[in-house]
Amino acid sequence: VRDLDRDPDNAAIVAAVIGLGRNLGMKVTAEGVETVEQAQHLAAMNCDYAQGYLYAKPMAGVHVPSLLKTWDPDAFVGQQLSKRSA
Repeated sequence: VRDLDRDPDNAAIVAAVIGLGRNLGMKVTAEGVETVEQAQHLAAMNCDYAQGYLYAKPMAGVHVPSLLKTWDPDAFVGQQLSKRSA
């Protein structure tokens, strides 16, 4: 998703991959999300999931439950994600 928010060609490729996954009945996960702008674009494209340094650095599995207890998706993408899942 590098340059997704600045390069229309990258945005078109990401949109095509998301569309392909959806047409195949799959959930799509974007990897390498590092900025709020990337997360917002992915939410607008109806990408199902995202992972990357924006959300958390790599961590041991034992630390994931405490991360999820304090999770606030609006802190990363604003109201776009909340509206989409409502």
